[in-house]
Amino acid sequence: MDAVHAKQFVRDLIEAEFSAGFPFVRRLPSVHVWKTLVYVENLRPDERDVLFDVLAERGSGALQTDLDMRRYVERQKELVAHHAYQRFCIEKMHPWPWKYADPSFLRQQLDGWRQSVARAPEPVPPPDFSPVPLEIAEAADPPVMARAPEIRKEIKVVFLRRFGAKPTTVGAGVWNYLGECNRRPFTLSVDYGVRFCQMRYGIAVGRFPARQPQLGSTWEDMLGLGSHGDLNFVCQHNLSQTVALLGEMVEKLVTLRENVMTEERPSRGT
Repeated sequence: MDAVHAKQFVRDLIEAEFSAGFPFVRRLPSVHVWKTLVYVENLRPDERDVLFDVLAERGSGALQTDLDMRRYVERQKELVAHHAYQRFCIEKMHPWPWKYADPSFLRQQLDGWRQSVARAPEPVPPPDFSPVPLEIAEAADPPVMARAPEIRKEIKVVFLRRFGAKPTTVGAGVWNYLGECNRRPFTLSVDYGVRFCQMRYGIAVGRFPARQPQLGSTWEDMLGLGSHGDLNFVCQHNLSQTVALLGEMVEKLVTLRENVMTEERPSRGT
């Protein structure tokens, strides 16, 4: 797939995810992703169109079969300097409405406000979670964060059952899970030792050495809506859903690679 078709392919994926209300990406337990989705949603249509064009080109490199690495690196530098991308990087982490946040996260914020009120000499206004009603946050249970051993155990069980994947330690907190999806090999890499979040993951489609450091790519980062596979709100109440979502991610990326290869086969025979 050449650069033009790869960019359009990713652009169509971004548009489809946005038009459907982010049905897949919004399920990721990531504060960064929640903020990013609201930022994108609040842009004017013309601003969003420019940003989506930049994000599509940035995320299309993995699909290109005619990749000129030198030209690709230079183009990425140009895209990173684009005014729409610069604004995106700066403003997406500003305080935004918590439309996509886990209610348990909102409860955590609410409890933090209550503690600050008890210590503050002056009245502190309550947090604004709109469009989410305050009652939703009040009714949610406080989060209990999942620890690395608990996450490793869940991934080990689920990926062995679903993909026949067995864990291999790479070192420094990184584990690889080599399995097969639709008879295509893949590696899920998870870094449990990364700072400022609970885990960082990536998926590489293909067969690689078991101990090769291989973070690979993610669906949300290909669309420009992620944070390098960082997940920072994996809790007891959403652990099983999060690991199941990683399985869906594997299936989406493997299917995507198969679709790209299918498109390429006719052109190679002409």
